[in-house]
Amino acid sequence: MARRRELSPSDINRQDLESTWPPDWMTTYSDMATLLMTFFIILSTMLALRIDITWLSGEEQIETPEEERPLGQTILRDFNEEQKNLIEKFKNLEHQQLRELITISKVQQLGRDIEQYILEANLSAFIKVDTSKWKVTIIPLVPFLFPPARAALKQSARDFLDRIAKFIQINPCRIRILGHTDNLPIHTPVFPSNWELSAARATAIMRYLIEKHGIEAEKLSAIGYGPHHPVASNDTEEGRAKNRRVEIEIIQRPGMTELEGLGG
Repeated sequence: MARRRELSPSDINRQDLESTWPPDWMTTYSDMATLLMTFFIILSTMLALRIDITWLSGEEQIETPEEERPLGQTILRDFNEEQKNLIEKFKNLEHQQLRELITISKVQQLGRDIEQYILEANLSAFIKVDTSKWKVTIIPLVPFLFPPARAALKQSARDFLDRIAKFIQINPCRIRILGHTDNLPIHTPVFPSNWELSAARATAIMRYLIEKHGIEAEKLSAIGYGPHHPVASNDTEEGRAKNRRVEIEIIQRPGMTELEGLGG
């Protein structure tokens, strides 16, 4: 009987791989990993703080230590004030700091997933991913999203946004789109200055995500910065090309207000 030939990576259609990324199991796996991490954080914190676990069941009393009991008897005693304060602090940790730790972990994982997609799609020379505590920033390294002096999306931009939209759809997050230009003056009937051009480009991406992929408008905001936040020198064409960019920030900070979001 002929031996079955194993498929090599080159036999697999890259387009088929990209059309199924990220796989459906990733969401379930990420949730399970997050729950396990939460459990061990709680457990290790309780051990470190020497907290009796009786309060988890809603009990208001604990057993006395064995060495303090009369022979053959079990005596319950109330929590003392110090123990109550410690428990209260732990509850606050669970609801606030622990929640933030979980969110930070999700942000880091999202950044790794997007970086993996960019690597597999051979886009590393065109796109940079910057991951911080609360957000993932997607930064174009070359101006491939828009034609010069226009705010109409290129087909390459649409293809890229179609992939990024899938990451946004499976993550409860806020999206901030930041438009930037170089410092070369522009004065047209449509764009009197770089302010209008940068804002129009950011809005074009926001509108595409809403209309093509059904992203909730409440999650999105668009900002035009004009030429005032350069990442390179405007003295060279290469530097100006880097400054003509639209950054996409995926923000997952719990309880963050819009004003706090603008501060980064």
